[in-house]
Amino acid sequence: PQIVSMIAASNLGPWLNRRFAQPTVVTSMLLVMSGGFILYALLPTTWPGRPLAALGACLATFGIGAAFPLLMDRVISNAPPERAGAGAAMAQLSNELGIALGLTLLGSLGTVVYRSRLDRPDTPAAVSIVEGLNTAVARGDVGLLHDVRSAFTDSYNVIGLACVVVMVVVLALLRRTGQAR
Repeated sequence: PQIVSMIAASNLGPWLNRRFAQPTVVTSMLLVMSGGFILYALLPTTWPGRPLAALGACLATFGIGAAFPLLMDRVISNAPPERAGAGAAMAQLSNELGIALGLTLLGSLGTVVYRSRLDRPDTPAAVSIVEGLNTAVARGDVGLLHDVRSAFTDSYNVIGLACVVVMVVVLALLRRTGQAR
């Protein structure tokens, strides 16, 4: 579903940009992205958590998918013509660095939360959720399976909350600089 969401968004962003001011479209899409992160923060451990996680991923992907081409256009358009290539390269480098840094920091945060909430230090589940699920299924240990799922969902919730906080800061900065409408 995320790929479909990204394809739809990357086509919708430029279309929206022809009808609305670029800052309005970007801000709106960042709000859509934030909606996905809010869903991550609220995911339950029960079965509705799975479709809600997929919906959250689609919203987050849709938001950035529609905003990213507009942001790239803005960077390249604001660069002097003789530096447009360097501007595009810097924008792409910033994007890739942001993705790598975000995955590293959020993955580390998720791991710390998972391990602290699991409270089963002497089991393979303490290593990773994959080991925890494999061990629980192989042993038929329903209690371990529940604990692993709960710890993982808790880590997902914390990561979602961290992303919401980051988006609030980003939107506040955009508003302060007059870039948000």
